[in-house]
Amino acid sequence: MDREPEPFNWGLGASNPAQPTSDESLARDGAAAREAAIAREAAIVRANAAARAQLVQNPPVERQRETVKKVDRYYDPSVSYNPVDLGFQEVEIAPKGFLRRLLPVVVTLAILGGIVVGGTIAVDGFLRDSASNLIGDLVGSALKVEDDAKVDVDLGGGLFLAQAASGSIDNVSVDVSKASFGGLTGALALEAKGVPTSPSVPSDSVAIALTLDEEGALAFATALQGAATTPVTLGDGTMTLSSAVKAGGKRVPLLVAFVPSVVEGALVLTPQTITVGETPMTTEEFAASKYGKVGKVLLNPRTLCVATFLPEKLTLTGLTVTPATVILTADGKKVPLAGGGLSSRGTCAPAA
Repeated sequence: MDREPEPFNWGLGASNPAQPTSDESLARDGAAAREAAIAREAAIVRANAAARAQLVQNPPVERQRETVKKVDRYYDPSVSYNPVDLGFQEVEIAPKGFLRRLLPVVVTLAILGGIVVGGTIAVDGFLRDSASNLIGDLVGSALKVEDDAKVDVDLGGGLFLAQAASGSIDNVSVDVSKASFGGLTGALALEAKGVPTSPSVPSDSVAIALTLDEEGALAFATALQGAATTPVTLGDGTMTLSSAVKAGGKRVPLLVAFVPSVVEGALVLTPQTITVGETPMTTEEFAASKYGKVGKVLLNPRTLCVATFLPEKLTLTGLTVTPATVILTADGKKVPLAGGGLSSRGTCAPAA
C-alpha cells in the first residue's frame, strides 16, 4: 500500500501544518520576538552612549572660516573596526582653491615689479640726459664751441643712478666737432675719469686729443721760432717747412723735414732731411756742403713750448703727424670741467 507523504514542517513548533497552533505557542513566540527587539534597541542605546562618551573625551576641532587644508574620508575594508569606529580615516588633500587664491598675489607682485623696474629706468634715463647736457654745456663754454658745432657726451654704461648716488661718474667722453685752443681750431675728443657730480670739484684725470687739419697745422707752425712758416707740408710722421739761406749773394730756398716728438711736455722738432733746390740731403750731407756754415742753425733740434695752446692744467704728451692732420694729445690730474679748468691757457717762459 502506498504511504501518504508527510506534511512539510514549517518550523513553527508543530510537526504537521494541518494541525492548528495553540494560543500558548503563539504567545511564547511573540514574547521572544519582543525580547529580541528590546535587546537590539538596548544595544543601539549602549553604542550611542559609548559614541557620545568618546566625543566628550575627544571633541572635534572647530572648523575655521579659512583653512589651508581639507579632510577627505574613505573606508578601508582591510582594517577591523570597533562598533563605534565606522572605519573612516583622515587624509590631507591639497585645497582646491589654493592656487586660485595665490594667483592674484603673483599677478600683483609682477605688476609692482614691472612698475619699479620701469620707473627706475625712466629716472635713470632722465638723470643721464640731464648730466650729459650739463657736461656738454660746460665743455662747450670752456672751449668756445661754435653754435653749429656738434657736441656728443657719453657717460658710459651701467646704471647711472648708482654712480650719481656715489657722487662721481666713472667715465665721461666728450666729442666736439669744432673747438678752439689758443688760436688752434680742430676736432676735440675728451676723456675724463672720476668726474664729480659737482662741476667745480676737480675730476681725477682728464685727457684730450686735438685733431688739426692742414689749415690748423699751418697756424700751429707759426709757433716754430726762427723758421719760415709758409707753406707747411704734412707727411707721414714729418712736418716740412720752407726756409732759405744766402750763398754767394743769392737766396737759396730750402725745405726742411722735421720729425716731431715730445720731451717733458715740450715739443721737439728734429731735422731729418734738407732739400736744397731740387737736391735732397741728409743732415750730415747738408752740414758738409757749402751751405752748412750758413745753414747750421737748421741742423739743431728745436724745443718749443706749446703750453699756450693747451689748458693750464694739461701737459702735452704726444704729437702725431699724418699727410692730412696733426694730432696733439695732452692730459692732467685733478682738472675741473667747470671754471678755468679747461678755459685757462698755460704760459711759456720768455725765450732766452
